Formats: sequence, C-alpha cells, structure tokens
Amino acid sequence: MRVIRTFAKVFGITFLLAVLALLILTAIAHFQVSPKAAELVTPVLSSRWDATDSGLARTEDLLERALKNNTDAGDQASVILLDYYLGEHNYESQIVNISQRGKRVLPYPVKYRNRPTLPLRPDFWLFGLYGIDRSRNYDEAIDIIRQGKVLQE
Repeated sequence: MRVIRTFAKVFGITFLLAVLALLILTAIAHFQVSPKAAELVTPVLSSRWDATDSGLARTEDLLERALKNNTDAGDQASVILLDYYLGEHNYESQIVNISQRGKRVLPYPVKYRNRPTLPLRPDFWLFGLYGIDRSRNYDEAIDIIRQGKVLQE
C-alpha cells in the first residue's frame, strides 16, 4: 500500500511538472509569433481535430484564408504552417503560396528552419513535423524563393 501511495505521489508530481512545462512552452510560443499570425495559424491547426470529410474541408478553407492573407502576419503564418502536416495537397498549396510571396517571405523560413516556433497550444504538438520531413519542407521553400521560382497550382 505504501509503495502504491509513493508511486501515486511521484506520478502526480511528474504529471503536474509536465503540464506546467507545456503551459510555459505555450506561453513562450506566443512571444515567438505575432498575435496576428497566431490568429491565422490557430484556427487551421484547431480544425485538424475533426478528421471527418467536413473537418478536412474546413481545414482546407481555413488554410486557404491564411494563405490569402498578404500581410506580414500572413507571410509569417504561411511559413509557420510548414511545421505541421496538413495533408499532401495542402502542402503543395503552401509551397505554391510561399513561392508566390517571393523574397519578402524569405526571412521567415531562414529564421524558423533552425529555430522552430513552439506550438501555440499544447495539442498542436501532435500535428507537428519533425526531423527530415520538417527540414525538407523548409529547404524546399528556401530553395524555391532563392531561385526566384514562382509556382502555379
């Protein structure tokens, strides 16, 4: 019985520390991303929880809205969304959009390639790309921009 209580205490403390760490990381993320870019990114990633056909369509609509935003916040959001798996078709739309934004967006993929932003919400970690897949996305975006390619869908 004593072992169970000790285990429960250790588990409880570990769980609380993990939750606290996620909350701190989320707070830091809000300093890395402008509020206006966060307003574009958050709905797209929130919609990923609905894996139904209508949910996928909603993700595409929200992504399209973010990609159509031609402000600096839209530039930042379009690059930050490269950190997440939104589907193969959506990735193609993202790369085309980034190529059309051109040189003005280049500082963001260069900055975030080696220093990724933290997820704006703890649940967004689940949709993140890591390692080679993430690097490949950023390398492709940087190469296309530097070459001056403007892709079309």
